Amino acid sequence: MHEMVSVDASGKEVTELVEPNTIVPGDRLIFGTDYNNGSDEAVDNFVVTNPLPPAVRLAPDADTLLIVSVDGGKSFGTLSQLSVMAEDGGSRPADQADVTHVRWTLPSVAPGESGRLEYPAIIR
Repeated sequence: MHEMVSVDASGKEVTELVEPNTIVPGDRLIFGTDYNNGSDEAVDNFVVTNPLPPAVRLAPDADTLLIVSVDGGKSFGTLSQLSVMAEDGGSRPADQADVTHVRWTLPSVAPGESGRLEYPAIIR
């Protein structure tokens, strides 16, 4: 979904999620995954891993506790725990542009429970 900010008649900023028609570099999108446990039993340690499309980067205001990968999904941690190879051959702290995957682990999903997992992204 495309995040659009407009001003209402009272001058208050209003944020809406709309289907994107045309997107350009710098536009903000919200990516989401819906889940639903249609079984009669709880699902424990439910893991959802989403690759980021190459045309987007994680938004700077994404939750700092979001679990991410910067190596194509081989390893995961919070962004502050991860590093990548720098141009000089050393390493540097990873940033939002380095994120390749996001991951959520839900401790338990009860029978009939549903929800949505989201992360904000910016078009590169």
